Amino acid sequence: MCGILGCLLDARASMNKGHLATAMGQMEHRGPDGEGVEELVTPAGQTLVLGHKRLSIIDLAGGVQPFWSHDRRFVCTFNGEIYNYIELREELVARGVPFTSHSDTEVLIEAIRAWGDAALSRFRGMFAFALYDTLNDDLLLARDPFGKKPLFLAHTESGLFFASEIAPLLTLSAIPVEFDHSEFAGFLRRRYVYSPKTMFKGVEKLPSGHGLRVRGGQVEQWPYYVLPFIQNKPVAQDYRGAVREFSRILDEAVHIRMRSDVPFGAYLSGGLDSSVIVALMTQHSNKPVATFAVGFDDTEFSELDYAAEVSSALKTAHTELKISPDMFVECWENAVSKRGAPVSQSSDIPILLLSERAGQDVKVVLTGEGADELLGGYPKYRAEAWVSLYQNWIPSWLHRAVVRPVGARLPYQYDRIKTMFAALEERDIARRADAWFGSMDENEIRRLVPESVVNPFAIDPAWKGMSSARQLQIMDQLHWLPDNLLERGDRMLMAASVEGRMPFMDTELAAFVSRLPESYYLGGKGGKRILRDAAAQWIDHKSIVRPKNGFKVPFGDWLHGPLRDRLKDLLLSDQSVCARIMDKAMINVFVSDHLERRSNREKALWSLMNFEIFARQAGF
Repeated sequence: MCGILGCLLDARASMNKGHLATAMGQMEHRGPDGEGVEELVTPAGQTLVLGHKRLSIIDLAGGVQPFWSHDRRFVCTFNGEIYNYIELREELVARGVPFTSHSDTEVLIEAIRAWGDAALSRFRGMFAFALYDTLNDDLLLARDPFGKKPLFLAHTESGLFFASEIAPLLTLSAIPVEFDHSEFAGFLRRRYVYSPKTMFKGVEKLPSGHGLRVRGGQVEQWPYYVLPFIQNKPVAQDYRGAVREFSRILDEAVHIRMRSDVPFGAYLSGGLDSSVIVALMTQHSNKPVATFAVGFDDTEFSELDYAAEVSSALKTAHTELKISPDMFVECWENAVSKRGAPVSQSSDIPILLLSERAGQDVKVVLTGEGADELLGGYPKYRAEAWVSLYQNWIPSWLHRAVVRPVGARLPYQYDRIKTMFAALEERDIARRADAWFGSMDENEIRRLVPESVVNPFAIDPAWKGMSSARQLQIMDQLHWLPDNLLERGDRMLMAASVEGRMPFMDTELAAFVSRLPESYYLGGKGGKRILRDAAAQWIDHKSIVRPKNGFKVPFGDWLHGPLRDRLKDLLLSDQSVCARIMDKAMINVFVSDHLERRSNREKALWSLMNFEIFARQAGF
């Protein structure tokens, strides 16, 4: 786990050494254990620069980067981990491949030498890398199948630039810092920006599961990985046998993610997903697993008691962190800065604070991220069946005339029911996907930013025969995960120099689940049926049947108290960027509705406040 950057410059351009040094320094948190830079001239006269900041996890002595192959044909700068590197290495050794180290970086290089681009689909891991082939003058960039590791790009007149984060990319490429207004409406709707776009003009993300090659002056980008939920179809099979195979693959996914030459642990909420991960870790560890939990004094929002119960049952070495409003505010701007974008969810900040605490004891943590998107854990997936029935029976005009006004009059605390009413109104599956998790509706956005347009997800016609729940899962796996939750996982953990590993985001596990009948994972009370049934062999009954709570921050309540002045300063003061580029009267509506408890607008206010912090930091 590290930070990478680099560029392939036109023959007439040269590298600014000052920019390079500054950009490397901006990634110090991603790699405090070492750094390296390689600069070479290609046969075409271009300058190739590869930079690396290292967080040492595997082969502490031999994994120094940029890494040259044994014959100096290939050089690579690599961010991430290939969890099945031992198995791949054994296969390559059997083919007569020599190795000079025990690092997964060398395995990556030799796998691509042996199998070409097909090697990318054989990696069970998280990665973003740049690999240069000196023999063929070929530069390959790639990002892992689910987008756990980031890679930002800038194509300029001087050449191609890339980096693990936006700030060093802007420094290295020296492109102007400009706000991309075309993505603003989508951000207000969803709280994040769909890849490949970012909020900066001229900066894009390499999409998850994609490769990019520069050869002979030509740039080619292609998807090497197609989500299993897109390409596979459910197949009828014995349920008990499916539970056994699911258990085997998940256990293997956890076990290979425990490969580390440094101390590791896990984040534990006490919910089903993290409890299962920790339970499996205990089976493969000869000492108590280090676990870390975060919460608040307000027990309505805190899961610390649940985490403590699981820790006691599994005999882990447990650490708790309680967060106060003052701690939250103190960390907020740093979280936005490290994200390089508005922070999407208030839970990002406690995760950063927990990572700072965990980083005092470990360098690697396993988390339960991705289980809901893979196994249909969100209530919206199960609600989709009822949405279809409702829309078949209730015409649009009747919903607008009767149901919508009822929803508008619901008291402040019925936020989830209002979300359901908003989803029921959307007949288009892509727009309904936005309604389930969105922070404000399109009418409100048009009032905030006149003439703005929210571009919905582009549904592939090939999905039309799928259930709406499966289509939602695909959309979440394509964007909600890589552009939001996994981006959060990378930035907030790496800000504290901690590596996060996510066993549910395993390609073999995803391939297996994608072939299951939907009832095997969407069925049962609370969903995730197959995980709950598998979990019975590892954890106690209470954790299995406990309703999904989600990690919540009492942000809406804090806006009435300790964050009230902060809210007004950010959105209503003379210095407010939001008030300058948006309709100030509409901002006032959001603020007054929430403070006077007419409507719970914490999602909208969270988005606006974080954009304000981000815009001030960026200098927009």
